[in-house]
Amino acid sequence: MALIVVIEPDPRRAADIASLAQKHLVAEMLITATAARAVAELDGRVPDVVLTAPLLLAREEAAISDHLRALG
Repeated sequence: MALIVVIEPDPRRAADIASLAQKHLVAEMLITATAARAVAELDGRVPDVVLTAPLLLAREEAAISDHLRALG
C-alpha cells in the first residue's frame, strides 16, 4: 500500500485532507503538523508521496528533505 505523508500545521486543513483521502484514496496516510513529527513517525519507511503546506517554514522543509535523503 502506498504511504502518503502530509505535513500540515493547520488542523482544519489537515482534517479536510484526511477526509478527502479517506473517501478517495487507498493508501496509508500519515498527517502531522511538523516535519519533526513526520520523521519520528516514519520509523525508517520511505513515503511514496510527501505533501507540505504552502507556507511551511524552510527549516521544516529541510528537516524532511534531509531525512529522506539519508534513507537513500
